[in-house]
Amino acid sequence: MKIKQYQPGHFMTNDVLPVSFNHLINRFFSDEVNEMSEQKSFFKPSTDIIENEAGYELHLSLPGMNKKDIKIELDNHDLLISGERKNVSENEDNKWHLSEISYGKFSRRFHLPELVDQNNIEAQFEDGILKVKIAKTEAQKPKVIDVK
Repeated sequence: MKIKQYQPGHFMTNDVLPVSFNHLINRFFSDEVNEMSEQKSFFKPSTDIIENEAGYELHLSLPGMNKKDIKIELDNHDLLISGERKNVSENEDNKWHLSEISYGKFSRRFHLPELVDQNNIEAQFEDGILKVKIAKTEAQKPKVIDVK
């Protein structure tokens, strides 16, 4: 049995596994891993889902996109919203210092409740926010009972 001297922050592992937590973190954030993630070219837009008396609203944050690049489909009770944000500043002469804006394709699927009016769905795109309004059916709307 080989005895190793204890070093704080290091794991007692064999030579195949990384020796320290710092090594794991550095490996995770290395250029090799970042290059792999850039090749995927997709993003997930932030979404808010709101319910009110009339129905549901979905707000998707899609800054820098055109409404012609957004597609909305309804398949049974699944609402599929997809599209693509294209990088307009791809110029080889530019020297990039920082790039945090996500470009590429996106796709979000939302399963709608049973009691929504699938014939009463509206979509509006303004100021980089896609708003999708889905009306409730009469059976799902709350009934107000007057107190006598």
